[in-house]
Amino acid sequence: MGTLAAQLGQLNMLDVDNAARAQINMDDLAGSFQSYCITAGSPPASRNMAPSTKHHQLTLVFPCFDIIPQGAKLALEAPCNIEQRERPRKDVFFEHNHPEAMVRLPTYTDVANASIPRFEQENLLESMVERLTLAPGFSTLNVASYYRTDQQTTPTYRFQLLTHWVTSAPNPLFANETQSVEVDAAEWQEIRAQGAKVRWVKLLESHINRATDFSYFRVLERLEQHDPEYARREDSLCNSLFDRAPYPSINHVLKIRLSMKSVRRVIIDSDQDIYELPCGHQFMCNDTYLMCATSEDECLAAKCPECGQKILHKDTDMMRIAMVRDRRAREHYKCEFALLKQITTRFEQEVMVGPAFQATKFSIQCKDFCDALLAARRSFRLPATVMPHTINFVDYPETIVIRDRLVGNLSHGFKPMTVLRRSTMGLLINFATEVLKEFTGVRDAADIWTVLPPSYRGFLIAWFHRALGLAHNKVKRSEHQLSQLAENFYVQKPDDDIKLGYKLDVAVMGKRHKRISLHKSFGDVPLEKTRIPYTFKESDWKREEPEYI
Repeated sequence: MGTLAAQLGQLNMLDVDNAARAQINMDDLAGSFQSYCITAGSPPASRNMAPSTKHHQLTLVFPCFDIIPQGAKLALEAPCNIEQRERPRKDVFFEHNHPEAMVRLPTYTDVANASIPRFEQENLLESMVERLTLAPGFSTLNVASYYRTDQQTTPTYRFQLLTHWVTSAPNPLFANETQSVEVDAAEWQEIRAQGAKVRWVKLLESHINRATDFSYFRVLERLEQHDPEYARREDSLCNSLFDRAPYPSINHVLKIRLSMKSVRRVIIDSDQDIYELPCGHQFMCNDTYLMCATSEDECLAAKCPECGQKILHKDTDMMRIAMVRDRRAREHYKCEFALLKQITTRFEQEVMVGPAFQATKFSIQCKDFCDALLAARRSFRLPATVMPHTINFVDYPETIVIRDRLVGNLSHGFKPMTVLRRSTMGLLINFATEVLKEFTGVRDAADIWTVLPPSYRGFLIAWFHRALGLAHNKVKRSEHQLSQLAENFYVQKPDDDIKLGYKLDVAVMGKRHKRISLHKSFGDVPLEKTRIPYTFKESDWKREEPEYI
């Protein structure tokens, strides 16, 4: 494909007509790609790393029942912000390419230049994970929280780190390592306090306290595998706690902040109170104005009238605001996803599984197809409490590179291109494969998918499939708009001249009403007497030919 482009100049290599000149069997490529499916339960042993890989892949497993001591009882935290969260539903968010609880730790060197780092003497979880950034590899962090005895009030946390180093000079004696550390509740609180700055701590914390729908269902799955009865009790208990006290607006957050975190000093009336702010000054709050008239931007910018300190500044306040915005993001995503599902279903019915006589090809401008690819990628952006940013493939470096190359390839603007569903899917896959080969340094296309997460391949299929559906919908919508435009310019037939004249009269002078009058001012004359009789003549419908002398 690259040789053809060099010979013929800059070509749109996603155009079916151009690809046919390159003699690429696109149907076989798309069929073989879709038939080979990697599930989320694929064994980690089938994964490799590319020579240019500069990250260490850390996978989290919680709860891991294998590291719980015999006789100890599992301890689970309540899902974070459960009262303000909706009940998670599998059919909406969880079946999103089934990614793992995984985070990439950037390393200082790539596989070609890395060596196994020296073992650190400090038996701390932070130092154990920090050491992973010295060389690429695969690691699994097994986590469990439990009570040793019934008298224990705070749980104990155990972490087991399994590491497989991937270096240029592998050493079979030291390539695999196992480290363990056990901390109490106070030490775990110190570790999780770094969550705002350290990505792996944030992911670990969100998995332990089930802050996302993804982590909630992952924990529930592991509970069902270990003890189905315990899993049913846990799910039933959480189900009664979800969405009990939602915050419908940031205005409510400010009111709750003033009511709960401040000291009410003076009650003027039922709607207006004076509060003492954390800075020591007083603030008068009119509940009616606050709940009805104040905008959310004004609530966020509300300051102390004396010192100018913002009222909403605590982490708990920002968390409540994030929950409010997350609920709105969920509603927006549900509407968009329902529309996208309808579009892709129509696309499958009309193009993929339609009758043989239906045209499977359609022409679209390069700019519109590029917009469809970008819109399809944006459709994978999920609310914050659905899936952590670190395991969402939308912002992966590989995805960004593929997106930029696709935009560059489709830079022909309004030039038309031919799209054929199965062939174009094969061209998109081939294009992404070539980009990934260059990005990862892997020469064989079959080995590229072993250096990426198992479900990344499914993400690419879903991305390209949605893009084709959106592109086809845009073409159909444009055709419908053109047909409506043609109807507006429809020319009246000669027989409809009378109707057309009546329409013009109505448009200019308004609709005329029938008036029945007996002309009482001129005497009681019957209505029939007021009409002038007229007899049709042949000259009314026959045109007289002019006489030529």
